[in-house]
This record gives sequence, structure tokens and C-alpha cells, in this order.
Amino acid sequence: MLRAYLVALSLICLTGCSSNWAFYAPTHEISRSPDSYSYAYEEIWIDSESGNRLNAQIHFSGGSNPAGMVMHFHGNRGNITETFEKVEWLLDEGFDVVVFDYSGYGKSDGTPTPETTYLDARSMLSFLNKFERPNNHYKKIVWGTSLGGAIMMSGLSSSAESHDLELVIVDSSFYSYQKTAVHVVSQYPLGGLITWLPAIFVDDKYAPESRLDGLPDTPILFSHCDTDALIPMEFTKGMYDMASGQKALWILPGCKHARSFANEHPENQNLLMQVLDEPERISPQYTYAKALKDFNAQLLAVERDNL
Repeated sequence: MLRAYLVALSLICLTGCSSNWAFYAPTHEISRSPDSYSYAYEEIWIDSESGNRLNAQIHFSGGSNPAGMVMHFHGNRGNITETFEKVEWLLDEGFDVVVFDYSGYGKSDGTPTPETTYLDARSMLSFLNKFERPNNHYKKIVWGTSLGGAIMMSGLSSSAESHDLELVIVDSSFYSYQKTAVHVVSQYPLGGLITWLPAIFVDDKYAPESRLDGLPDTPILFSHCDTDALIPMEFTKGMYDMASGQKALWILPGCKHARSFANEHPENQNLLMQVLDEPERISPQYTYAKALKDFNAQLLAVERDNL
């Protein structure tokens, strides 16, 4: 979807344009009914700094001792009733989950633009900061997928508030709207002849590239699929290199764009759970291979204990 929009952007720019509209593919259709969810949830409305009201859902894992809350920033397409499935599995693991729609997505007011989504991110992060922890070990975690990673990072890097977080996850994302547009357009026949168009017309004012050094002092996991056919893993490697502080880079094998931790990859979900449970694991040495080795060692230990 993003590829088709960006090619259309390049063609339209021939007649003159100056927006990032091609990065947004919102839908307003509600694709899930309330009784399709396995856990209780609450629908809420957040007043955004953008001037729009954002539709959000808080899904509760149940039980008296939840492990934490994960706030998900979804990608460019659809709305929360379509994208929730990427993080729904966390409820089974004892984590509450917050999902929301940017301006112009789903039931949310307004129109998505680089500025409105940036202000939406700031507003949602403020909501998470103010959310009261129900127990002492309750973790607050933010997770951005694809475009959502770029939106989340920009909001994190420029908020006036200090962030009360244990972990940041940036999956399948990018640091520059311009460079992403140039890459996608260049993959098409004769696309190399028009790569100068996105470089001129796509706005990078709210891109993370110049803001990565302003990310909070929180462990950050950068992840990307090595077979991503839309956004190259080099973009995530670049973000990892530019970011400071406690960080790790996972290059995951054999998955599609923005599907790193979806239900078709339970092995990746298992590895991510190690980080959600112990964010202090994050370090440059904690690669995907290291995480897999640790997980397999734990399995062997459990098997030996059960003999």
C-alpha cells in the first residue's frame, strides 16, 4: 500500500505538491465488533495538541497483578480495529495494551499530516505518563511499527515532559520521510529518473532523523526483518547507529514488513517477552542471535528440571 501511494506521490508532484499525504492510508470502517475481543476493554477519547479528538482503547489483561502497559503506534494503513492483532497476543502474557488512531484515522477527528501525527504522539505519550501504575512492577512500554515508529520517535524526542518508561520498541521503521520516498520510488522501472521529486517535495520537518539524540534515556530495541521488501533494514541500522544510550539491534530472519512479532512468528514473540520482562537485557551485545541462544538455554534448563 505504501509503495503504491509513494509512486503516485511522485507523479502528482510533477504538477506541484508539498505534503506527505502519500504516507497516510487511513480507513474509517470498524472491522471488529466489541464481542470479538477476548479481554475487556474501555474506549476512551484523548484531546490532542493537534486540536483533534483521538479515539483510543485500553485493553486489560485481567487479573489483579498485570505486568505492565504497552502503547502501540500503528503503521500507515487502516485503523486500530485492523492493526490491534499485532499486539493482541500481549494480553495473554499479562500486559495491558493501549491502541489509538491518529488524526483522520478510524473514529479520530481531523486529517493526518506530519504535524498533526507528531502532536498526536506527544498527547498520547502524555496520557501514558499520567496513567497510574496499579503495582510496583508495572512497566510502561511504547512500541512503534513502521510509520508508527517514526511518529513515536518524533513525539518522544521533543516532549516537554520527562518520560516515565521502561522500554521503547521501534520495529520496521525509518528516520526520514524523504529518504523512504526516494527508496520506494527507485525500486520501480525508470524510478531512478524521478527520485529527485520526493527529495524536493516530501517534508522532513517532523522526521526522527534530526531528533534521535533527543530520545529519552530509556532502553531502546530496534528491530527489522531482513527480508522486508518495502523499507530496507539499513534504515533501522542507521537509526540504531544515530541513537545514544542503552540500545539493541535485532535483524530478524524470514518475516514480512511490519510482521516481526505477529502471530505467524511465535518464536519472535517468545524472544520479545524476554525483553518485556527484563528491559535491562538491552545492550549492543544483546543481538537477535544472543536472545535466541538465551531462550534456548532456558528451555533446556526447564527440560532438565522436569526430568
